[in-house]
Amino acid sequence: MPLFADTDSLVDSLARNLLDEPCVAFDTESDSMYHFREKVCLIQIASDATGTILVDPLSGVDPGPLGAVMASPSVTKIFHGADFDITSMKRDFGWSFSNVFDTALAARFLGWPSVGLAAVILREFGHEIPKGPQTADWSVRPLPANMLEYAAGDVNYLVEIYRRMVRYLQEAGRLRWVIEESAAIADIHAASPLPAPADFLKATGACDLDGSDLAILKRLFAAREAVALKLDRPRFKVIGDDALVRMAISRPRSPAALERIRAVPRPVASHPEPWLAAIRDGLSDPPVEIPRLRRRPPFDPRVAESIDRLKKWRAGASGRLGLDPGLLLPQRLIVAIAAAFPASIAELGQVPGVHAWRCDEFGAELLECISHSGHAG
Repeated sequence: MPLFADTDSLVDSLARNLLDEPCVAFDTESDSMYHFREKVCLIQIASDATGTILVDPLSGVDPGPLGAVMASPSVTKIFHGADFDITSMKRDFGWSFSNVFDTALAARFLGWPSVGLAAVILREFGHEIPKGPQTADWSVRPLPANMLEYAAGDVNYLVEIYRRMVRYLQEAGRLRWVIEESAAIADIHAASPLPAPADFLKATGACDLDGSDLAILKRLFAAREAVALKLDRPRFKVIGDDALVRMAISRPRSPAALERIRAVPRPVASHPEPWLAAIRDGLSDPPVEIPRLRRRPPFDPRVAESIDRLKKWRAGASGRLGLDPGLLLPQRLIVAIAAAFPASIAELGQVPGVHAWRCDEFGAELLECISHSGHAG
């Protein structure tokens, strides 16, 4: 059974010990499948000195001292798929991050065909780890033993995986690539305290509704947000988009009429007030004007030519290096570089997201693609 740092003094002592470590592995478990307000439910930590330790933010223990570890430039923070963990901890604890190393990203830069943690552990250690309770409710307390073992397993191997990957990347001349891309992940913004509002116009079947039906659907979507927030349940566990579309079409005016709609879940039919009120309000609203597709501005043919040349370069270079083309040069960077048409390595480095390793390794080749498109003239 993994150990817990289950008092404030133990968390404080743990943090001080971790600040003396050269590298520490982290993972988190959250509860988005079960709650509207997603939160970090468990923090898993592993290092040479401490072994594997769990910190439970839901137990009343203050995880705050760990923030100093996350911010320390002298401690390498190892994650496997860092973006979700970092955005979640920034949201819940307000931490900043430096010196991050993402082993999933490293596996991609090594050209490995499978980069999931289980696949990496099998490749490197020959051990098969069980899939475990990946979709379990991590907010339940007490957490059963099998969930605790599964959570600990996510960090047990990470420190050694990190050391091996550093060696592999150094041999391949790609360590700097992963360090710079991991640093960009450390700088990503915090997750929102609440999920982004659902767009009623994107519901399946919404495109077939007229403006009056859409006015009702808009109100029903707003009602679902309010109910989901009040109950702290995910939207899909309150009522699905398809049921809301059917309600917008049927326009029930009474609890009995609402109950007759086959797609409506029993809890919704049992508490009809917010849904019937939404329908009444929607009937009083003006019809929703269906937005027309905006005409795209004229596209500079020189930009199009640059994009084409950059794509051809990427196809050849990624094949030569054994890398996923979207990792070597994502589409967003192809478009950004083509639109900026940099005339020098320095200007190429000013394009957001390009990063120094691309400039140093491939800058001349990328500029060659741009210069042949006619921008130079």
